[in-house]
Amino acid sequence: DIILDTYSQGLVERISPEAPIPVLRLTESDKEVLGGSGNVARNVTAAGDRCHLISVIGNDNDGKILMQLCKKTQNLTFDLVIDKERCTTMKRRFVSGNQQVLRVDRESRKNISKKTEEKILVKFNSQLKEASVVIISDYNKGVLNKNLLEKIIKTSKLKKKIVIVDPKNKDFSIYKSANIITPNLKELLNATNSSSLPVDDKLVERLSKKLIKSFKFQSIVTTKSSKGIS
Repeated sequence: DIILDTYSQGLVERISPEAPIPVLRLTESDKEVLGGSGNVARNVTAAGDRCHLISVIGNDNDGKILMQLCKKTQNLTFDLVIDKERCTTMKRRFVSGNQQVLRVDRESRKNISKKTEEKILVKFNSQLKEASVVIISDYNKGVLNKNLLEKIIKTSKLKKKIVIVDPKNKDFSIYKSANIITPNLKELLNATNSSSLPVDDKLVERLSKKLIKSFKFQSIVTTKSSKGIS
């Protein structure tokens, strides 16, 4: 799932007389960057590697902006499939100083069409031979449905590629047989229907081993915000 991240920077100096809300006076032009799987691709290329990005955009201006941002990113090639029935996913953040005042999202969460799914698989299969790692960046926006995930993971494993998944779906069975899966702590707890307290390293280890056994993962890397990584 590729996302257009937009930042509108300004200053809050007063409260609106119309409602008890802050008034943000914009002081800078909007900053637009690659988000979602686009941010993952950016990080890969920033680390010095080549990356090919495959995702879905709408037939709209936000989609055109994402294409331009991809073109400007060194060592990045891309296939952004246009789906006229969807809008491009966009998150606009209004920021004053270091404080986020408001976020506005425009998105579609419905599953992609069969036609769009087939286009993605054609693009994926044509690029797979050049890759050593397949990163599945799921933001639960409807692009990565169960059928598409199953085909991508199965084909990748047959071709001896490493598969890394950043999950958003609560049902981890759809990521079955991936090499590495990287949930945050909340996602790990949701995937195991766990509300056990206290949430400590022993619990994380026990839940991770349970998921590894159930879904044939090789490793689970759980991010825990300021408490580090397990």
